[in-house]
Amino acid sequence: MQSRCISMSEFGNVDVVTMSEREVSEPQGSEVRIRVEAASVSFTDIMIRNGLYPDVKKAPVVLGYDFVGEVEAVGPDVTRFSPGDRVADLTITGSQTEYLLREESGLVPVPGELEPAQAVVCVLAYLTAYQMMFRVAELKEGDSFLIHGGAGSVGSAALDLARAFGISAYATASQAKHEFVSSFGATAIDYQHEDFVKVVKQAHPDGVPAVFDAIGPENFKRSYSVLSPGGSLVIFGLLDMALGRQKGGMLATGLWYGLSKLKRDRRNAVFYIITRLRKQHPDWFQEDLTALFELLRQGRIAPVVADIVSFFDIAEAHRRIESAEIRGKLVLDPRRR
Repeated sequence: MQSRCISMSEFGNVDVVTMSEREVSEPQGSEVRIRVEAASVSFTDIMIRNGLYPDVKKAPVVLGYDFVGEVEAVGPDVTRFSPGDRVADLTITGSQTEYLLREESGLVPVPGELEPAQAVVCVLAYLTAYQMMFRVAELKEGDSFLIHGGAGSVGSAALDLARAFGISAYATASQAKHEFVSSFGATAIDYQHEDFVKVVKQAHPDGVPAVFDAIGPENFKRSYSVLSPGGSLVIFGLLDMALGRQKGGMLATGLWYGLSKLKRDRRNAVFYIITRLRKQHPDWFQEDLTALFELLRQGRIAPVVADIVSFFDIAEAHRRIESAEIRGKLVLDPRRR
């Protein structure tokens, strides 16, 4: 069967992104064919498009990092799912499509009562925040943390989880997004006019147990300085490099990271990469995403969907993400005209 999808034939600016069609075959063995109900549109798509994502080294490629959808057909060896079930998965590429095939083993059940657009925000954005907070930094009730980009998809997810688990949060954001950040009960810091180091140190002279930073090496150094003894700087991206604001970001980050390991000051810097952690602990992926869906079902978290877009809106969606105007998450609905 034919499936419309969002693809790019080469790396480049937003003009390389087009709507195309691809063939989706009948499921074989342990494969499941899924009708996609929602797929996220994320900054990672921008990195892939620009040729900056390490796991995607060549085009053409269908974009789309994650999805929620309904099982349409199953292969003869499938035992966990049946047509009509709702499932989710992290694909890295390939989810911005009407239909796709996935191996049964990687799929996570999604409660049928959840809205697909909200559920898909849990797959990449909330899972990233959840694992950084609880698997890597091992935060607990009463702790505090700082996150940069508090109005973005991962940032707002972290603030929502902090509210749910009784953790105090500080978040950098532009002044225009302070009301949004504050709505989670977090302390907003204007990164353009305030020094986040001073703000955090004033409230916590001994530092905070965790900082989550995806900006770049110069920011990492300052984030590291506000950690308490035993605290963790969790690096989950290189925004400055992706936006062309800093050349040689990977090299500078590597050098700084290596030097931080030599300090022996009881503070820690660690990279978080969702795909790497999934390979190391596939059970965590299943457990943590299932836990997030349950939190959503109970109403303890409320993922923010900034907008739901169609195939025809993808170019504009990329521009909106690159301009940093989004509060929350953009979601693609392949059924929307």
